[in-house]
Amino acid sequence: MNKKVILSLATAIVLSTAAFASCQNSNMGKGCKANSSSCMMKKGSSFKKHGSISHMVMMLDLTDEQRDKVRDVIKSSYANMPKQSDAFTDNSFDKQKFIEISKEKRELRMKNKADTIEKIYALLNDTQKKDLKTMVDMRETMKKNMKNKMMRKGSCSDKNCNGRG
Repeated sequence: MNKKVILSLATAIVLSTAAFASCQNSNMGKGCKANSSSCMMKKGSSFKKHGSISHMVMMLDLTDEQRDKVRDVIKSSYANMPKQSDAFTDNSFDKQKFIEISKEKRELRMKNKADTIEKIYALLNDTQKKDLKTMVDMRETMKKNMKNKMMRKGSCSDKNCNGRG
């Protein structure tokens, strides 16, 4: 009897692993399908990327020329970022230099993001700008609704996080 239970569990594990691997292989570079339960972990990890302004711009009705220019702006935006590896040498580590590079990188990241959005926004026509504004507003509304939903639900300390108990 114990052997049957163990064999059943092992079979279930192998099948679930195969289903997950199948999803990963069939969606190479495309991301997971919306309703694919075996890919939910992967889908959740890419939320930031799909909520970005540049992703929203690419969802607009762009001409081929606009799309190419947007891609060029995005590619060039982070080309000159400082490297944390500069704080390392063959046999030493400069802690102060690492901290300075990290601070500089954080500030440059914000500035580059603003510059990138400004350059991309200049490429859009009036209708596209209006559509982008609508998308940004919708994203903010969705974030607000999600936050309110989570606040109403209560904390995990009240009861089990799964909603049971």
